[in-house]
Amino acid sequence: MAMALWVLGEIIDETPEDESSIWNLYGIFFDRDDALRAFGHIHTKKTERFFVVPVNAGEVIWDDITKFPEIEMLSQNNIC
Repeated sequence: MAMALWVLGEIIDETPEDESSIWNLYGIFFDRDDALRAFGHIHTKKTERFFVVPVNAGEVIWDDITKFPEIEMLSQNNIC
């Protein structure tokens, strides 16, 4: 059974969200809550560009991260 991990990232290109393919990796965490706590320590006014998404260890993460069905775009409300 594959180990599920959570990726915290930021979409950095300016194309529409469903076409975004350039993103930065901020961290890989064992659970969603840890990823959200890390998100709370990032000082930015563009919180809507950040996301968390579960991935399986050993899984290839393609550039088109927004195609992952479980992607969750973040906002100020997600800051812990």
